[in-house]
Amino acid sequence: MFTAALKYRILSVVLVLMLGCSSRNDFDAYFPEKVVLKSDNVVPVKEVYLKFPMMYNVTDTSLMVAAAAMNLSSGKHLAYLISKNTGKVLKELGEGGRGPQEIMTVNNLSGYGKLITAYDGTTRKILKYDPYTDSAWVQNLNFKQKFSYRNACLVSENKVFSYGQFGGNMFGASDLITGDEHFDVPQPELPDLSKDQQAALSLAKSYAYAGRIIKHPTADKFAFYGLLAGYFQIVELNGSAIKPIMKWDFAPPKGKIVFKVDAYVWGSDKTATFRFLDGTSSEKYLYLLYSGKTNENDDSMNRSKYVFVLDWEGKRVRLIELDEDAYCIAVDRKDKTLFALSTNQTSLEHEVRRFPL
Repeated sequence: MFTAALKYRILSVVLVLMLGCSSRNDFDAYFPEKVVLKSDNVVPVKEVYLKFPMMYNVTDTSLMVAAAAMNLSSGKHLAYLISKNTGKVLKELGEGGRGPQEIMTVNNLSGYGKLITAYDGTTRKILKYDPYTDSAWVQNLNFKQKFSYRNACLVSENKVFSYGQFGGNMFGASDLITGDEHFDVPQPELPDLSKDQQAALSLAKSYAYAGRIIKHPTADKFAFYGLLAGYFQIVELNGSAIKPIMKWDFAPPKGKIVFKVDAYVWGSDKTATFRFLDGTSSEKYLYLLYSGKTNENDDSMNRSKYVFVLDWEGKRVRLIELDEDAYCIAVDRKDKTLFALSTNQTSLEHEVRRFPL
């Protein structure tokens, strides 16, 4: 008979083997539930086309959709308020440029109270949108830090939270007035490399674990997901302390790490595997759009129909399979509806697909 400890060890080994594989067919083996969803409404977005889009649920009737940079949008703006019901552009946000009220990039979308914010990591600004007064403005962030802040989320009027290469640490919180900073949680190690090699390839490690942050709608909890490495982590900000909640490193980059040519750094090699494409959250759950596809001659690796659902403690809840590949997803706070932005393969236009949960 197996003892409880031996059973746990066997289960742990099995999970490691399963989580290390990249086949999407194995997902249902380590999620307790699999759900196949069919969209009940599809609306075309005819007025604008965005490359590498991000999406955020704004109100009962609207979504914010953003492009990563100016040349990745078919319009002169980087963010747009889109009607859920018609696909019409309701408001243009974030005019491209380096002027006082202009932005160059959108690194992430997040909520701050009743506001929706978009962080520009190039010019270090935050675009704020108030859906209740229909007003938008840009806040210049007074960074005094030497480190590069990525995907910064506004925590208070003067504090931001981000991830990056912070002297070997993964997460940072910064006071924009005093310049006080707190960095915590060690950055993951690249596999099969010595400590000396890790130090020599610190920039490669930074790019290998490039990703984005999802903010909890109301609490100071954050989830990080990697774009090329299958790395996921949940942390909580308590004052200036950053508390790890869980991490999930189920598909780390493997192979030779060579800066500027390595597939896991730049994703240009055909064998590079794309992992998490997008993420969104409700008050109870996190939703992660997972690719698992290799870099082919088209952009198919940037689309997927598989959505991982976890709670804010990191427990795996279910696997969702959508009826169409999506670039990005959004969910309402009460987990009633999931929205996905996809491309019509005939008209090549964006379309918003609605999935009842």
